[in-house]
Amino acid sequence: MIDSGKDKPKRPLSLSTTMMRVFRSKGWVFPLLSVLAVIYFVLFFSSSPIPENTILETPPPPHPLSRLTQERRALLASVLAHIRIGYVANRTPDTDTPPLVVIYRCKETKCEFALNLKAISTAYLFAMLQEGAAMGFLMGNIPLQWEWYFEPVPRYMALSTQQTSMYRERANPETIYSMEISTQVLANTDFASQFRSKQVRILEATHWGRWTALKTSQWMKPMRGKYRIDELSESEWFWVASRLLFNPTDWLLEQLKPFEMLLGGHLRWSDSLALHDPTSYIAPSVSRWLRIGLRGDSILKSCLVQQIESLCGNIPKNMCHVFVSSSTAGDLHDLLKTLKAYATVYVLPDAFGFSSSTNGDQRMLYVRPFLEWTILSRMDRLLGPLNDEFFQSSAWAAQVHTDLVSVNHMGCHFKVLESW
Repeated sequence: MIDSGKDKPKRPLSLSTTMMRVFRSKGWVFPLLSVLAVIYFVLFFSSSPIPENTILETPPPPHPLSRLTQERRALLASVLAHIRIGYVANRTPDTDTPPLVVIYRCKETKCEFALNLKAISTAYLFAMLQEGAAMGFLMGNIPLQWEWYFEPVPRYMALSTQQTSMYRERANPETIYSMEISTQVLANTDFASQFRSKQVRILEATHWGRWTALKTSQWMKPMRGKYRIDELSESEWFWVASRLLFNPTDWLLEQLKPFEMLLGGHLRWSDSLALHDPTSYIAPSVSRWLRIGLRGDSILKSCLVQQIESLCGNIPKNMCHVFVSSSTAGDLHDLLKTLKAYATVYVLPDAFGFSSSTNGDQRMLYVRPFLEWTILSRMDRLLGPLNDEFFQSSAWAAQVHTDLVSVNHMGCHFKVLESW
């Protein structure tokens, strides 16, 4: 009797046999896709760790001393994204001219760093809220060039000094309009209608009021809504301007290199607006430090030392890091000498602005306020004088808990900054 084999159990086909049958029946496309799929799943479920700086699974919680909750961070990122996409006048090719160029011109006799920060911010926010207006600034006849130290990010967010000068030089003199712009004028003027009637193409001013007036101007309401900037507080408007305009140049970053860990482990914040980007946050290696930015002088010395002793007295000295800023070398070294007993203390070398020796580099003469302001604006907590615009603007850029100090015959007075 011949065995037909019908009752025998079938042996399972080997993987190679199966693949060969697939190849013969389906051609090469299907097996290729299958192999790629297998490789993908092997790689996806591999236990190999993702590089630390690639992406964060979830954004870290806000620093306890930061004013910015995750919700505020998300809103600010949205505002920046809207501005980057929607504010395009500064990208006008050199062969063309924007409908309006807004220029902040530094007045030589009052060209102080802090005043520049505030005036440039107002001029920039003003231009952004005018349909089709580009913005640039000119430093007058003083040798200091702003672009040595700070640059916009992305670069197309403001005109360069060269572009600003070019537009002004080739404009019809009758279309150039100079004025002093007070806070009241900012709030109560229909600039668009005024510029149309006078055929203004270049607006320049050496004095600008506070940008807070832009929040209430009825004529700027549509543009405020376009960028969502009307949802921000007064200081957050400045924060937005600082993130767009006051970013260290490559040369300034070289000078900041010794302070990289104090700056939070990154010399500059990420250009990305992604909330999961690790370079938008303090690096884990320094996240447990208490980083304090201090500005003061010999008059406030005892009060400042008292507060640092209170803040750092209950933690190890190597966990409390204090950056000291002052307007004179004598006061700076006096504070440094005293504060070393309570914390790890940092100061800029005298070569940055306190010394006449520049080694042939003129940038060294004017760099100190740019360096000090940048470092202060990156600290976890700030402590400084009650009425100091330089210090206050760094607090607005930092958005952290800030203590204001004053002294009189009754002793030291501490007040928490409330003008946010």
